[in-house]
Amino acid sequence: AKCFGCDASGDVLALVAQVRGLDAKRDFPDVLRAAAEVAGAYDILAELGAGSGVARGTLQLQQPAPPPEPPKPTLPPDLYDRVASRLLELAPLDGAVADYLAGRGLLDVGRAAGLGALPAYAGQRRLLELLVADFGVDTLVAAGLVYVADDGAPDLRAFRSPAARLLIPWRAPGVGGALDVVQRRRIDDGKPKYVTPFGRRMHYPFGADLAVELAGPDTSVAFVEGALDVLALRAFVEQEGLDVVALGVPGVSNWSPDWATFARGRVARIALDADGAGEAKVAELAAQLHAAGAAKVTRLVPPKGAKDWADALAAVG
Repeated sequence: AKCFGCDASGDVLALVAQVRGLDAKRDFPDVLRAAAEVAGAYDILAELGAGSGVARGTLQLQQPAPPPEPPKPTLPPDLYDRVASRLLELAPLDGAVADYLAGRGLLDVGRAAGLGALPAYAGQRRLLELLVADFGVDTLVAAGLVYVADDGAPDLRAFRSPAARLLIPWRAPGVGGALDVVQRRRIDDGKPKYVTPFGRRMHYPFGADLAVELAGPDTSVAFVEGALDVLALRAFVEQEGLDVVALGVPGVSNWSPDWATFARGRVARIALDADGAGEAKVAELAAQLHAAGAAKVTRLVPPKGAKDWADALAAVG
């Protein structure tokens, strides 16, 4: 790799070291681990975590082993809410993550929704130290924030999946609802794009905490895919003066039939992505919304030929 802007050059590991703020020689095991995380090479991660097979400049690969069994969260809801709330308090929405949202027209609505941002890899250790001081290592492991090697040793140098830096709070219904899940998202093209703590799932659609506060007697309810589409549709609603509340589902395959009750007695708008998966889900959602007591069900497609609402908002600047 070579950057013609700063004249930095090197192999792929040198590039990983540069991005993560590491020294390619001094921190070579850390560089290997970071590269393995990016590549999703869980067998290598497990080997590195156990401290075997690593030498300065070399890595002796053994037969691939299955990824370690993930820790099973055991936190009661009130403790998870406290941990997640403290994380969002310590990690405000700024830096590169804020710039990414600003470029998509989502910074103001993102701040209003309480989104946060992890620092870059080099700054995550300090943030974890503060959380450990408040809650202890075991609690952070149970909350799904920390990578645990197959020997059971937690890695406190960075968060699990450290490149997923955008913090997205999914809350229970009601103003100031308890934090159900803090989802994380990458702002680059790496995979996986979204990270959810092991063993946790969204019990409520994104935006459920504000649904009652924002809804008047004639407000319709639109169901979109993902939190960023909720924010984008909120921006559209504000610009156009529409009486619509947006609720986000974590992908069409994770729709819960219970969420149809949010549209009881109201006009329901199925505003899923304009792609094959979204279109294939419309009939099923329409039937469930009617069964839940929706007054009317319509299909709402993102404008400007966009696949989703976030892309549509970015297209209009």
